[in-house]
Amino acid sequence: MLYQPTSAGPAWRFDFVLPDGAPVSVPTNSLRDVARRDGPGPVTILYDPRAPSRDVEIVGRPGLGALVGLGLVGLGLATLVR
Repeated sequence: MLYQPTSAGPAWRFDFVLPDGAPVSVPTNSLRDVARRDGPGPVTILYDPRAPSRDVEIVGRPGLGALVGLGLVGLGLATLVR
């Protein structure tokens, strides 16, 4: 992932290789994708080579959002049991 300032604002470029060995470079201005890429280790990238005009999507790892969601489900179930 490389930072690329543009006239329209900040942007990033994801460079990766498809399983068949074809190199791909996709620009994005999505801060969500950049935040999901933060940290060491491999990342799952969803990309459709038949529709290269679509943006890439970085699959997030479970984190604080998952914990908060589970806590809310627990609170909801506790309310129903009462």
